[in-house]
Amino acid sequence: MNLVKLDEHQNNGATGGAKKDHFLGIFLVTIAFGYIFNYFLKSQLLEIILSIGIAVFIILSLSALEGSLKIITYFLLIAAITILVGVRAPFGEWLDGVRVNLTLVSIFTLVPLLGIPVRLGGYLESLKQLFARVNPKSSFVFLVTQALAHALGVVFNIGSISILHYLSKAAPIQSPRLLVSAINRGFLSVIFWSPYFGAVAVVLSMLSTKWGTILPYSLGFVLVSFFVSFSVDWSLIQKSDASFALEMSATKEDAYAPHLNNRFVKKKVIELFLLLLVMMMIVLGIEFFTGLEVAVIICLVALLFPMLLSFFQRNQAIYLVELKGHVFKTLPRMRKEVVLFLVSGFFSAAFMKTDMSNTLITLVTGIFGGFTIGIAYCIVLVIVLSSVAGLHPIVPVTVFASSFDPSLLGFSPEYFSILLLASWGVSSTISPATASSNLLANLWHIEVTRIAFRWNMKYGIVMAILLPIYLEVVGV
Repeated sequence: MNLVKLDEHQNNGATGGAKKDHFLGIFLVTIAFGYIFNYFLKSQLLEIILSIGIAVFIILSLSALEGSLKIITYFLLIAAITILVGVRAPFGEWLDGVRVNLTLVSIFTLVPLLGIPVRLGGYLESLKQLFARVNPKSSFVFLVTQALAHALGVVFNIGSISILHYLSKAAPIQSPRLLVSAINRGFLSVIFWSPYFGAVAVVLSMLSTKWGTILPYSLGFVLVSFFVSFSVDWSLIQKSDASFALEMSATKEDAYAPHLNNRFVKKKVIELFLLLLVMMMIVLGIEFFTGLEVAVIICLVALLFPMLLSFFQRNQAIYLVELKGHVFKTLPRMRKEVVLFLVSGFFSAAFMKTDMSNTLITLVTGIFGGFTIGIAYCIVLVIVLSSVAGLHPIVPVTVFASSFDPSLLGFSPEYFSILLLASWGVSSTISPATASSNLLANLWHIEVTRIAFRWNMKYGIVMAILLPIYLEVVGV
């Protein structure tokens, strides 16, 4: 009898947990919808409702936090509340502070929906087989994996990591370190420039910088990151070449694709390329002709494009299954990162109410004077060290972007934007607190500190050293 009651209690607990997850997923989507509506309506009432909704979401999600993420989030939340109470901020400023990172959270919530067209089109299997038929060496696998992580990451955001984890099974490479490092660095280098990333939208909006003005310089630094990534792991790549070639020669192509011919595979890969290109062109075209913010356009495209494509392909049932999976399963699992994003934005808003930003600017300029590259290194060092310590890069970057006037530091808005975005991307590779590092660790069953510190530390240090030098050389 007691066992029956225990089972009933456990089942009720599981059911209650599932209901809470469903509620949080719907709640998060509702907040993202609120962001879109408020962009067009500019309603003060809607802003208040959004702020209250975000506060409720934070409270409901705090219990899910664990470890260092819990400590950091609670510290930022308590510090923000303490500051706002200390400066006697009006209630309206509290509400405004809660919404600081609403743009980032909305993109983080909706952009993964752009992965649905890939699954609807059945492209993954064709990509997997094409990758297997190339018969490459480790060096080629490393570069292609990093390039794919970058290309897919532009559109699919963090969803690209799961896609590439699946695709990596097609390559009989012996080193998980090479695959994980290539995916991690390729994906995070997208933060340098992609308008699909909330990081770019947040920094550019805070610094009033046009995306097109930073694009050439940011893409140049992406090429630098690829070269550095390949160089720091060159010895490991050479060591794995022999065993990799042996494995490839022993693997029959039929083991990968007994049912698909080369013509079909090429057709599907071209179709996938065109699909990605169309989605990119839609976003850029709408921005060009309407002048809407990129963040809003991306959210709208993520919502409407997969749905319309599913109707066109008559895959509405599969689309609904994918949509429910995202809302009821994926989003609840992401709520820890979402809470951190929201709380860090709240903290940065509170930080702006203090005189600390002016004090820090005075201190930095007093030490370095007009030596801008020294100031740049100081900023990069703060972001990198805090990331290594377990603080998500969004925290220092948001504080710098929201409270520092680049002109007082001797920077142009474009220079400061690239400095912050590139620092965010680089430091994310060596941070154990980012969503990408934790997802990679979970998929490959590897300690997240091993990925961040042992596999990417050399890459992160070299990139941090090169960043200010690169900005000085290209003359942003």
